[in-house]
Amino acid sequence: MNPNSLVRDQAGNLYGTTDYNYPTSYGTVFKLAPDGTLATLYSFTGGADGSGPATLVGDRAGNLYGTTLGPPNSGTVFKLAPDGTFTTLYTFTGGADGELPIATLLPIGRNLYGTTLFGGVSDFGVLFKLAPDGTESVLHSFTLRDGILPCCGLTLKYGRLFGTASASSLRVGAGGGTVFSFGVAKH
Repeated sequence: MNPNSLVRDQAGNLYGTTDYNYPTSYGTVFKLAPDGTLATLYSFTGGADGSGPATLVGDRAGNLYGTTLGPPNSGTVFKLAPDGTFTTLYTFTGGADGELPIATLLPIGRNLYGTTLFGGVSDFGVLFKLAPDGTESVLHSFTLRDGILPCCGLTLKYGRLFGTASASSLRVGAGGGTVFSFGVAKH
């Protein structure tokens, strides 16, 4: 129910997620083949794997990466291998590490970069990096001054991450928002 955006592999298969629809579903990852065959690759349980998967991103090896919104946790980052092996790479605590990673992840080198809607020092969201071993690093914790609630995907240009956040303290109540950038090394 309620499919999210799709990613395509080199063979023309489309991959996507469906939303959390309690009590009948905690969300799924699915595959739509070029011939129209639909297959569910993973069904979330609402446990340690999370629920409410957001959009996916793939790598050259055929792995899919995505995020969940929780509950019972504050969101996760997961990996689904081509052989169907599901791995929770990181579980957010809802504290300084972030909460609700709703934006699409951005793979750069072997790391994944993303944002959370809440959490961080001021509870206005974080920009994070996830290493291949599952170590999460908060690169930036948003404040009222530089924007809040970074909810959209990131892009990489000239060695810098760019993204958007909602209104800053200078524009609260007046609409607006911010565009932010952060320098990142490729590894």
